[in-house]
Amino acid sequence: ADNYSLSTNDITTADIDRKAITGNITAGDKTYDGTRDAVTGGTLDGVIAGDDIAFDTEGSFADKNAGDDKQVDVSGSLSGTDAGNYDLSINDTTTADIDRKAITGNITADGKTYDGTRDAVTGGTLDGVIAGDDIAFDTEGSFADKNAGTDKEVDVSGSLSGGDADNYSLSTNDTTTADIDRKAITGNITADGKTYDGTRDAVTGGTLDGVIAGDDIAFDTDGAFADKNAGDDKQVDVSGSLSGIDAGNYDLSTND
Repeated sequence: ADNYSLSTNDITTADIDRKAITGNITAGDKTYDGTRDAVTGGTLDGVIAGDDIAFDTEGSFADKNAGDDKQVDVSGSLSGTDAGNYDLSINDTTTADIDRKAITGNITADGKTYDGTRDAVTGGTLDGVIAGDDIAFDTEGSFADKNAGTDKEVDVSGSLSGGDADNYSLSTNDTTTADIDRKAITGNITADGKTYDGTRDAVTGGTLDGVIAGDDIAFDTDGAFADKNAGDDKQVDVSGSLSGIDAGNYDLSTND
């Protein structure tokens, strides 16, 4: 070696390959909001401690609808001063839940005139529906009984229909109140002719117009001639009233 004088190059070239690392992207569950938007995050495996590197992720659900373990399409990239030193491989899908959105329905009932049934006409409004969703609020109800009265209990129920109905969880009132008004009916009272008996007594009877078929109702009438004397077409003062279980459901007007 002592017989030689060495001179060498002081630089050369070689490659530093990027370090392969793995990213795992996850998505968070959410409540239905009418969009495919997903909140994502992730972790990196293989990064050199102390390197300036960040893992940027994004994703969207395969569709907007509520469901469990729904596919989320995801992507990710590196940023930071040392990002160029790494070769990233990641998953391109993951799963997450979209929970049904809780909404409230308020069911009301219309007042009606007595018709001999418990049937009620109902309607309602929804609070919390996403604008533009295809959803309808179907309601039904029946009065606690058929009889006329004010602020009567109506038992009600409601359900959702439409293309987006399954994305919602509905809670509603199960009772409301409404009036059943008495039904106006007309009574026609007549009086029988008689032979002079020294009194004003009159035998009367009558017919009712407007009574619901099958109702338990009777038309009670009475009357008296204007005087006791014999004559043709004499005035008879009459009155009438209703009796029977269903009498309270009617408002009677009669000739007097």
